[in-house]
Amino acid sequence: AYGYRDQLQDCLCLVYSRPDVVRTHIIRCAYHQSWEGDVMHWWFFKNGKIYGIRSKCSDDLLFLPLVTADYIRKTGDTGLLNVPVRYLTSHPLEKGERFETPARADLKECVYLHCMRAISRAISLTGQQGLCLMGSCDWNDGFSAVGAGGKGESVFTTLLLGLVCREFSSICRLYGDTEGEKHLLQKHEEIKEKIKSIFTVDRFPRATFDDGTVMGVEDALECKIDILSQCFAAILLGKT
Repeated sequence: AYGYRDQLQDCLCLVYSRPDVVRTHIIRCAYHQSWEGDVMHWWFFKNGKIYGIRSKCSDDLLFLPLVTADYIRKTGDTGLLNVPVRYLTSHPLEKGERFETPARADLKECVYLHCMRAISRAISLTGQQGLCLMGSCDWNDGFSAVGAGGKGESVFTTLLLGLVCREFSSICRLYGDTEGEKHLLQKHEEIKEKIKSIFTVDRFPRATFDDGTVMGVEDALECKIDILSQCFAAILLGKT
């Protein structure tokens, strides 16, 4: 099976040696995105059909614009942005995830709009604290119960969204989408300020549960500190 996030992460390492493989896989991943903007968590092919998981995993979809921006920055291949790709279609999710065989939608958009649709979807799914909702999990699939009730929030996904907004804003400029660039840069600054505001004593927390309990702080019962939040905060905030 293909893992949406997993193989896109691999592409970050392959872009110099096999840019052709990276380009093909970006298109493949766009091909496994629903028109609502979310993506298949993983999938495989059998007898000419797609089988896989449609989930509410909060970070998967953001790796499409992140890796696309990385690929274009390192190869200069802006033509990728204009490749038309169909979406998937199936019944909207009611709960956390569903194993399914989706159909192809009639709607077809270029890779650029696939990426912007993913970013817009992630921006729309925020909780009471102003952070991205955890959904059925984030980068750590083991956090599947953290936001099972629909209210838990992910610091990591919020950090990743901030990074994606920064990196993809330059792609908006190359594409001639000045309004999109402005919007993403504004969201990037908003996320930076939000992340600064949740810094606790000497660390960045990892997530909040549905009931508001914070994970990744010193007085937590488990996961008193998570390296993922610290690393991505350093990448997003730098010296600021």
